[in-house]
Amino acid sequence: MKPFIILFFLSNIFSQKNIQFSDGEEIFYNVNLNFISVGSAKMSINEIENDSENYFFSFLLKTNKIWDKIFPIRDTVKAWIDTKEFYTQKFQKIILEPNYKTNLDVTFNYEKNFYSSNNKKIDISQKVRDPYSFFYFLRTRNIKIHDEFLFDIFDNNKIYKVKLSILKEERIDSNIGKFNCFLAEAINLDENKSIMKIWMTNDNKKIPIKIISNANFGTLNMLISDIN
Repeated sequence: MKPFIILFFLSNIFSQKNIQFSDGEEIFYNVNLNFISVGSAKMSINEIENDSENYFFSFLLKTNKIWDKIFPIRDTVKAWIDTKEFYTQKFQKIILEPNYKTNLDVTFNYEKNFYSSNNKKIDISQKVRDPYSFFYFLRTRNIKIHDEFLFDIFDNNKIYKVKLSILKEERIDSNIGKFNCFLAEAINLDENKSIMKIWMTNDNKKIPIKIISNANFGTLNMLISDIN
């Protein structure tokens, strides 16, 4: 899909619904591992029928046929997030990799200050977002260079503080066009290390065009290939 068609299509939807992303939005990525092309990913968000308080989010990552023979990866993340502040209400994560596997099923009860993880109750003192839902929270904010955001992030049964800083503007080339983007970096404050960089379009949509993150098996580089 051509960039100007994408922007025209999205702008019509956004003007009608006054939001930064549309129901059923799907973003597709080409995925590199340590600069080698290994597969693809899809990130999507949907409104939930008969549930006006939550969105359903999913992220799927898989290796291509060649890498399936060398280092097969099948990662699935699902999250139910509230429509106002994008706090995570439920979180599922299935990781299938040669050296690492996990199956996580978590439900949060903020009123009673606990979450249930694979049927085990754990106390919690704050509301949290998962490593993906904060993307969508950012897309509802007016951001500019030097802005900083603090998040309590939940992943793998851990909660850690993350500072996300809007560093600068950069132009990103992709198969569907060139985009002027904000570059944001997420720092794990508990370990004082960078965990992710995100390039979001410098407009009211803030589409994540490029994402670089650290994984168990190396550095993942995701670059947009299409959007529906």
